[in-house]
Amino acid sequence: MQNLKMRSAATAGLYDLTMLEEMDDHEYVLEVLAALLHEMPGDFEEMQLALLAGNTDIVCKKAHKLKSSAGVIQAEKLTMLLGDIEAIGKKRGICDELISLVENAARESNHIEKSLKIYMEGLNKKIA
Repeated sequence: MQNLKMRSAATAGLYDLTMLEEMDDHEYVLEVLAALLHEMPGDFEEMQLALLAGNTDIVCKKAHKLKSSAGVIQAEKLTMLLGDIEAIGKKRGICDELISLVENAARESNHIEKSLKIYMEGLNKKIA
């Protein structure tokens, strides 16, 4: 099977799909990415609402869940931000640093989401 690598400067540093691509199963890659794109925005929204409500426990739980999702696509920067959210949330609770980390993670997630949608469009065309 052809290698799925469809890299661009826009994806550099955002994520790395090498592990998924090595499976040489286009449909599986699309399925995994579709699930991530379906779940991540809602999880980020819940985390942000929990932050506004002062519920550190939910913020940390959502960060932990999102960190696993980010790991699937090897989104290192996002994974690090989510790990920091989890650690700061548990140690210090709601603080300016936690708020900033959540904002940065949400921004990074939005960039990843846009890039993954473009990647998926290209992959859909390739297998059609």
